[in-house]
Amino acid sequence: MSDLIRAANDIANYVNDPNDASRKLAEASLERNVGTSKQDLENLAKVFVGTGTLPQLAVMEEEGHRFSPEDGQFTKEQLSNIAGDTEKQGLTRLAALMSSNWFDQINHSTDSTEPGLGSAMGNTWKSWTDHTVDLNEMKTFASQSQAQQLKDGTGFGENRRVDPKYSTNVEYDKSLDQNTLLGVVGDSTQSPGQRLQAAYALHQQGHNEITLPDGTNGDIKVKISTDSHGNIGLFANEGGKPFVLMRGVYRNGTVSQQAGVGYFGDKWQRLHPGTVFTP
Repeated sequence: MSDLIRAANDIANYVNDPNDASRKLAEASLERNVGTSKQDLENLAKVFVGTGTLPQLAVMEEEGHRFSPEDGQFTKEQLSNIAGDTEKQGLTRLAALMSSNWFDQINHSTDSTEPGLGSAMGNTWKSWTDHTVDLNEMKTFASQSQAQQLKDGTGFGENRRVDPKYSTNVEYDKSLDQNTLLGVVGDSTQSPGQRLQAAYALHQQGHNEITLPDGTNGDIKVKISTDSHGNIGLFANEGGKPFVLMRGVYRNGTVSQQAGVGYFGDKWQRLHPGTVFTP
């Protein structure tokens, strides 16, 4: 188990069962296994992508009055400053960092019943620096994040743990033959994480486009796309428009879902029910 995962588990345990002892353990684990620079916290925050852990931690930090502003209203700049304040505890800074990074989504979380998190791939959010977020919006955002996590089946479950054994930790060797990997990607009985890991291995072999049986006696051409942040996506082109087939985040041999969205593309599912990319 990596140091990042070890610290993330200790933090998740504190969020699931908050008490003085679990908080002290989480703080010590964060400092020992990760570090407390802003970049260290950024790296740790990435481990929690697709879970409701950090949104709930932010609620707990605000309810415990650790964010400080008396009126309970926070601008993005205030949250960013809290994240960089080395006089504050690591958990408080981590929660503030998440809140700053997802400020727009938290700010609009009470606008509708839809989950407030955005896709980590191909989605640019407008900055609303003149707005503030409050505890109610943080609670709504946390609730939406957890509901989306459970809906999309990340495997972390109610206790929000992030140990790889609670997600998909079968790493496909990029030296495996192409047909074996293609079989995994196109097999709807495999977990989404396993299919995306196989796709990642194909991409590492140099296969940016593949052709698969679509499950309805036809074939589908699939483009595999990755980026430097670990995002991986499978896309189909239809009528000159790209459609998301599957997407996730690949890190350290583990695939998790992107924040706030499921593994499968909603539009493709509606237009093409019954295919291998429609769960």
